[in-house]
Amino acid sequence: AAFNVSLDGGTLKLKWKCKNPSGAQGTMYQVWRQIGAGEQTYRGGCGSKTFTDDTVPAGASTVTYHIQAVRSTAVGEWATFVVTFGTSGGTVVTEQPAKIAA
Repeated sequence: AAFNVSLDGGTLKLKWKCKNPSGAQGTMYQVWRQIGAGEQTYRGGCGSKTFTDDTVPAGASTVTYHIQAVRSTAVGEWATFVVTFGTSGGTVVTEQPAKIAA
């Protein structure tokens, strides 16, 4: 799964790719977030492979996103993406391999 993140002011814009079976319809993506070593919190669901998070607290150094594809007939594996701020003046994304497809 490919994952991209961009920072626009205090807003993170997430984009990812996933392969769903041919003809799959009605896929939703569940997005959970964890700040540092804190608890995971549900951020919302979306019907596209993009999500905007405008509630990341100032000063957060690491944010982990957990994304899962869900359809009425299938649920995909969790994909975990770690976003680290301030490394070499930019945003670094570390991806743990997973299949998001449902």
